[in-house]
Amino acid sequence: MIKLKFNNKTVTVKTHPENDELYCLNDIHKASGGTGKLTDLTKNLNEKVVRRFSIVSINGGKLKGTYANEHSVSFSPKGM
Repeated sequence: MIKLKFNNKTVTVKTHPENDELYCLNDIHKASGGTGKLTDLTKNLNEKVVRRFSIVSINGGKLKGTYANEHSVSFSPKGM
């Protein structure tokens, strides 16, 4: 897990249970005040983008969520 500061609040961001280089996009989305469901964005991504940003989804369980590598967490590229 890592801790980030958003809007004067400290937010804990989970890492993927099997790969600590993947960060939970759901935690970051929620902390940033994002509205809507993150799956609305990720379900429309093409396979090339999914591979490039190592996007992985876990459906169910304690660590469910959408995870991506540091590159995708640090910025949002055009077309994503």
